[in-house]
Amino acid sequence: MGRPVATKISAHIASALLAGAFATALRRHYAAWEGDLSGITADQLVLGVAIPALIFAAIFGFGHYFLRYRSQNARLVYSLLGVVALLTATAVVMPAELYSAAAEDGVISIFIGMTALVGSLIGFLHVRSAGRVHDEDEIAQVEAATAPKEGSAETPENARLGLVETGSDGFFDGPLQVVSSWSAAVTAALVGGIAHTFYTGFVMLAFSDGFGGRNSRLAEQFMSGEILSSIVFGLVFSILICLFFLPPAVFGLNKLLTSRGWTKMSTYLIAGAVAPLAVGLMMLGIGIFVTHWFILPLCVAMGIYRHLAGLEPASLPEDIEVRDRRTLVGEDHVRRRLHRISG
Repeated sequence: MGRPVATKISAHIASALLAGAFATALRRHYAAWEGDLSGITADQLVLGVAIPALIFAAIFGFGHYFLRYRSQNARLVYSLLGVVALLTATAVVMPAELYSAAAEDGVISIFIGMTALVGSLIGFLHVRSAGRVHDEDEIAQVEAATAPKEGSAETPENARLGLVETGSDGFFDGPLQVVSSWSAAVTAALVGGIAHTFYTGFVMLAFSDGFGGRNSRLAEQFMSGEILSSIVFGLVFSILICLFFLPPAVFGLNKLLTSRGWTKMSTYLIAGAVAPLAVGLMMLGIGIFVTHWFILPLCVAMGIYRHLAGLEPASLPEDIEVRDRRTLVGEDHVRRRLHRISG
């Protein structure tokens, strides 16, 4: 069954805050869709995040201990737990009139589907962030298992194979590669969408002088609290855009880096930052005006993907069909350069 998921308070707090932020963003987004663009105060924002976060934490925490008791440790189970907890928290805090409006507009399925998707991603992310329960690292046992036997200079057979068993744990010393995971790619795209929101907001603030005095308008929004509604609306839009474009890009870049044998976090961050620039340059340079919006999101997404996906042993070569066993000689074997003479 594998080791159980660890009880890590910081991971539970992060998961609950993410759930509370999503519930607040969803509520404000739909209110804005219905034409309510009024601002909210800091106190309303804190309560709007805290209440669904506490509900989510209570359900998810109880489910976590129940799953530990039932020895259910799979990421899929925790993803389903995240779905149940977030759907419940969102249902409690959402006003009834918003549900009615969503039903009249025929978007209840989208409403529930998006909440379920984010809940499953939170559950998946929680397992990776909390980690697994483990004993102290068996340094002495590993050294004993890999040390040559008394009176012999040879390394033990299991150590030569790259796999060391110490009784309760196994250790591997072979070639590694980053796991190919669509769930990790989607989660990374979700975080990339948040980065996209902050980047677009920064660009708008930095270059707002030339757009008809938008600085004064932005100042008014900050004073009234209306800017929070604008940010929430932009956040949902950015997440939807990034969920469409980033998962294939992250998955493709991972395949490329895996083929080169690169696994370092720094390499993944650099690849995420360089890829949009390269695509923009291939579009005669003018494409940079479009692709620069994805430099920071893809860089962040690649870092999150590398953290979430983890490592696995590199794949072995595929099997080959042999019809003539004489051909089983090396690529540089002299027989491949010489032809037998008949007659």
